[in-house]
Amino acid sequence: MHARIAALDSTWAIQLEGSYISQHAVRRYDPEHAMHPNIERGSGERLKLVDHNETWAVHRSVLREVGITLLGPAPGCLVDPVSAQELRAAMLVLLNGWAKNILEHPQTIAGRGYQSYVVLSLCRAFYTLQTGQVASKPAAAAWAKETLAERWTPLIEHAREGRHHPERPADPDEIRETLKLILYSALFSQTYENDI
Repeated sequence: MHARIAALDSTWAIQLEGSYISQHAVRRYDPEHAMHPNIERGSGERLKLVDHNETWAVHRSVLREVGITLLGPAPGCLVDPVSAQELRAAMLVLLNGWAKNILEHPQTIAGRGYQSYVVLSLCRAFYTLQTGQVASKPAAAAWAKETLAERWTPLIEHAREGRHHPERPADPDEIRETLKLILYSALFSQTYENDI
């Protein structure tokens, strides 16, 4: 099915992403049942098994709170409430894993699309750490521009624009600033590590 969708003559054919998760596993995080089929956006992407670790608390929260039912029961019937503490813990795992990995492999953000995604995802992590809630990337970026130091404002504004031009190379100065923002995220997150 996914191979047929990817072959369609549509710009959206390779823009789908999602996971197939059992009702048991979507209800709450269970490390014993965390491997599920997943597909991401992009050319050549195939369905594969992926570890849906504790960072999926964010996805479960979004599904529960703003998910749209196409068929069957409402998401609130399928997903247990996700606490602010679970959301903060998920963001700390994300920052200590995914974000640190980018510092070790900065070439991964050479494309403007992914570099922009990283900046907006960091804004979302900051928002969740401070508020215990999840916001969309645009809402988190707006919050970050108002809340974080002014030095980050140009990077955040360019990231919002950059998501519309993923095929372009990232500006070398913005790559350096993104790496600095990741370093800043380590300092930002230290405030919350003792609370989790």
